[in-house]
Amino acid sequence: ILDVTGIEGFRNSGGRFTEDREVAYLYAFLNSPVDQEVTFTARGKMRPVFWVAWVNGQRITHSMDGHPLNFSAKLPLKTGWNEVLFRLAREHPRAKFEISIIPENDETVQWYPEPSEDSKPGHVKVAGPYYVDIGSPRGGQPTVPNEIEELILKKSPGSRVDFPGTGVELEFGSGKNIALTIAIEELIPGKTDGLADAGKLMDPGSGPAIVNTRKAGSDVYVTLDFGKVLSGHPRIRLTGVEGGIVDIGYSETLLDGRVDAVRGGLNMADRYIMKDGPQEFELFFYKGFRFLQATFRNCDKPVEVESISVNFTSYPVEYRGAFECSDPLLNKIWDLGRWTTQICMHDGYEDTPWREQGQWLGDAQVELLVNYVAFGDIELGSKGIRQFAQGQREDGLIPAMYPAKEDPLPDGIATFMAQWVSILLDHYRYSADLDLVEELYPNMEK
Repeated sequence: ILDVTGIEGFRNSGGRFTEDREVAYLYAFLNSPVDQEVTFTARGKMRPVFWVAWVNGQRITHSMDGHPLNFSAKLPLKTGWNEVLFRLAREHPRAKFEISIIPENDETVQWYPEPSEDSKPGHVKVAGPYYVDIGSPRGGQPTVPNEIEELILKKSPGSRVDFPGTGVELEFGSGKNIALTIAIEELIPGKTDGLADAGKLMDPGSGPAIVNTRKAGSDVYVTLDFGKVLSGHPRIRLTGVEGGIVDIGYSETLLDGRVDAVRGGLNMADRYIMKDGPQEFELFFYKGFRFLQATFRNCDKPVEVESISVNFTSYPVEYRGAFECSDPLLNKIWDLGRWTTQICMHDGYEDTPWREQGQWLGDAQVELLVNYVAFGDIELGSKGIRQFAQGQREDGLIPAMYPAKEDPLPDGIATFMAQWVSILLDHYRYSADLDLVEELYPNMEK
């Protein structure tokens, strides 16, 4: 993990990229015991404008299409010291990146800020941000060479250079980011000797599935399809082995046949570490997903997995409204819209049950209108309308999302503020709650 935010001397306050076309540079030396190709991956909070890598002065081709990470490439390393330069950029202003290098055949590769083992291992140099004119929003080649790239790439081969960066220690450790681990590791679909009777996992009482990573010779994973997107607390029942691990990833869709646990730059995964004997694990916070991937690690003795299930949760709605016609497609659209609204109702109206699970004003208006005809609930809407009024600033601004630890959009969304008034009007039309209108009228005036 490379967190640029706290680096002393990083230009611009707070380590933030203030312009879309600003970049930072990571400069380091990789010491390899053999000639090999290593897999390099990098990810920021949001999909970046571009990533570029050079190894020993050679630009590396890479692919981002369809990959859950922002950058993935094979880096050719020679035996000994290898000079690497990475250009890092992203759309999100907070400059934090997650970086991984996976060697071939478990060969050791170490990072150094200088080509000497006397320098600090696990450290790199970082400089920036610098402005780069890339010509187009999705470009990868700057139209004007950057000073850092000229400094490194135009020097004589093997010569030293005074890189104007600050030394930074990278945070390494297997499983530091569970979602990223799930996204990076290579998984081979199909049957394995380490997993027996997988079909019983979603059929409680039919007998356990058996997991044994020692027999498989590798980690064992299984992907479950719950049939539709839902909201709930994942639960696993098993008879485990001390130190065994289950990494659980979630997503609404599959990407190349696997769970996309880093969709949208988020980390949608959890880790459970087993004890010996029968046990049950249920997440405290609910998740929104359709697909669940369970990866079993360190299970050197058979683990009996009784079930992997979901304890469904939503606001306690009642199906009061109904719709049916001769067109099956319209009937399905009604059912889907009603279900989508239900799983976006918990202690408030949410934009989505899988992401921040936040009560966004514009989203809430649409969901409220569906609720009136599908469920006829009044209380959750009244609560939400009051909460937005409670978040109103002294200058009259109604927050775009509330409640929130910090306002994600300090300047608000103008249309959302106007919608708050129309939400209150709609709510009165369906509930006849004039008391709520009178209570919140001073907020409208403000």
